[in-house]
Amino acid sequence: MHYRGIVIHWIVKVESLIDDILVDYYTVPIPITLASTIRDVYHKKEEFLFSFLSKPNVNLDFKVSALHYIAKRHCPKFLSKHKELFHDIRELVEFRNILAHMKYNPDKSELASKTISFYRYTTDDNKPKVKEAQMNPKILNYLYVEYMECYRLLYDLENMLRSSSVDE
Repeated sequence: MHYRGIVIHWIVKVESLIDDILVDYYTVPIPITLASTIRDVYHKKEEFLFSFLSKPNVNLDFKVSALHYIAKRHCPKFLSKHKELFHDIRELVEFRNILAHMKYNPDKSELASKTISFYRYTTDDNKPKVKEAQMNPKILNYLYVEYMECYRLLYDLENMLRSSSVDE
């Protein structure tokens, strides 16, 4: 069960970084004059985050798609060099969804192997069936490597978009 919290925490951090990038991209800086302050800029960004990005119908997949569009438009060289970035992010999100929404299936044999099974009933083709997923230290390690690489690349993308080094 500890695995669930770890993976979900990673995805929350990835989503938070994506939120930061989108907020910075879509909020036009307010020119600082006597009438406006740095606080005004902060409030504008905060308003965008809470009035748009935090709405229930704006899910992580939407945010990833929006960021993918921005990267294609402003950083095509970066994107061609890191072709798998958005695929890997979606893979992490999919695994997070499995852990968040499937039920834990305790099995004594799994405790010895350190493998945990999760299940969910689905109705593909109108026939009820069980969909299963497993988690173990090997899978967790793979996900960690993917998470760290995605986070690093998102951080690099954020810095490129903030600076004048976007590649047209």
